[in-house]
Amino acid sequence: MRYWSETGAGEINDTFMRVHGLTFPDRISVDTNALMVKLISEGIGWGFSRPTTILQNLHILPNLIVRPMQPPLFSREVFLIGREQEFLIESGIIYDVSTRYVERQLIPQILDFAPWVKDGFKVG
Repeated sequence: MRYWSETGAGEINDTFMRVHGLTFPDRISVDTNALMVKLISEGIGWGFSRPTTILQNLHILPNLIVRPMQPPLFSREVFLIGREQEFLIESGIIYDVSTRYVERQLIPQILDFAPWVKDGFKVG
């Protein structure tokens, strides 16, 4: 199972597989995380996923097997951006709140089902 090539996730996955010489038959393509996880939980194939996709679908986790990928791995960076010299105070507040949320909520929840990713987080 894979993300439809016209989606952002599909484009990233296709590029990753192409760069590493991997090809798989394209029998089922989906365009949303929820649909992919739901179909996999019902036994229809397997796929690549990010930890945040699993977090969005924790109610399905008992029906999934989550395994680490072998290197080379995917990685994702998230940035807070804004227009220069505007909303400086607000952007600082958003940065602080976001950083605390990732450190105190997201990372611990992800480590519950994927402890092998612990060393991959860099926050701040």
